[in-house]
Amino acid sequence: MPTTIPLPSTQLKAPGPARMIEEIDCLLNQTTLGTYFAVISREQQLRALSSVSSTENGELEQLIDAMTEASDRAVVVMRFPERFPHERMRSCMRQWAQSLGDRESRILDVLLVSPTHWWSAMCHDEDCCPQTGRPRLSPRFSPLSSTERKRLWTEWQELRTDTHLSTTWEAERLATLIDGLVDLRLRDCILAHAGQHPDQRTAWTQLILVLLDNPNFSRNVALKTTLCALTYLRGDLNAARAIAEEALNIDGSYSLALLLHKGLVTKAPPGTLEAAFRNASIETLIDGEKMSA
Repeated sequence: MPTTIPLPSTQLKAPGPARMIEEIDCLLNQTTLGTYFAVISREQQLRALSSVSSTENGELEQLIDAMTEASDRAVVVMRFPERFPHERMRSCMRQWAQSLGDRESRILDVLLVSPTHWWSAMCHDEDCCPQTGRPRLSPRFSPLSSTERKRLWTEWQELRTDTHLSTTWEAERLATLIDGLVDLRLRDCILAHAGQHPDQRTAWTQLILVLLDNPNFSRNVALKTTLCALTYLRGDLNAARAIAEEALNIDGSYSLALLLHKGLVTKAPPGTLEAAFRNASIETLIDGEKMSA
């Protein structure tokens, strides 16, 4: 049977899926995985919330039938611990929605939610809901500790030398490394290494291109901006500017992409960028906890 989750006395606004996901996470203390059934009013308020033990025993259908207000709509939220939803999870939820018949009109959305991203199982617009997912409003990324940063940097170097990337690295492991690039010091370790080792720039560039060719990571702004910097270092300013513009189309506020784009527009020589990276200490970047503010 579904279990009703008490709501606070204050009204919870849910203007869109991203905000609603965060409201539900606050109610669940961001720890409880599983499937949830949320009722959203015409005024975009969270009216009711229930946990569901299974999507296959009729519980969701019972909850839909119990919705008394004609204008209310339901959102099914499936929370899971991995970075990516399994394709079986996506297809099962699409098939479930399609099997509802007349009830389908009462479903506003079916959301798959990881700790850092979310997907709509009912949206097929790649621009709206890319395969890599849409970032959460407040993803649970905290600054990496020096130990975590050192471990991830070691794995990035291992990845750079792996000639069988496509077969030896699972998507979850790659996602952990790429998601770690939200830590700017880890990202800058790659750029500092490329700045200090010209003979390794091709290897770094080839790696980033392979990762960006993966649809799961193709719109990752940190990867795209890193490719821009590597291309800039190589002296191909036209290509670097095009890549910078692609990065800004993904996230127009990403500071390094803005900085690189400004340098490319003003035709700052690659040597200026190389000098900045060459003078960066990887050891200091890794041990960021000891760096002054």
